[in-house]
Amino acid sequence: MNQDSHKESFITKYIFSQDHKVIGLQYGIMSLFFLLFGFSLMMVMRWQLAYPDTKIPIIGSLMFQGGILSPDMYNSFGAMHGTIMIFLDKIKDTKREGMGYEIACAQLCGNSHYRMKGYMTVESMSEYEAWLEQEAEYLEEEGDDDW
Repeated sequence: MNQDSHKESFITKYIFSQDHKVIGLQYGIMSLFFLLFGFSLMMVMRWQLAYPDTKIPIIGSLMFQGGILSPDMYNSFGAMHGTIMIFLDKIKDTKREGMGYEIACAQLCGNSHYRMKGYMTVESMSEYEAWLEQEAEYLEEEGDDDW
């Protein structure tokens, strides 16, 4: 039996594939789908903020009682939107030792929080313990609490 006579079904080839190229294609398609879904959640939430207690156009009457997003659904949409964005953005950024993350302020209590950024480096346990020993003299000093 040669390879030309065996034809894979769609399900075998594209759903349960072990080929890295097909898996990459699956990841890309699902990422685009969830990007669109997360964007849709964000648009409904923005509509609710911009026009409170008004019907949401097009999908409002299909999805919500009276076409208006209730407070508990707003919170659910916020949680779903955040979860989807974490998977889309942070999963691909998984870091290894010696690499770092850019971190940003997540509070929305005033202006300019988007500029409050820091950098976190992932270190090995031995490097962390060496740093603790180096910083021990500063930790033991008393009466130097400036903050």
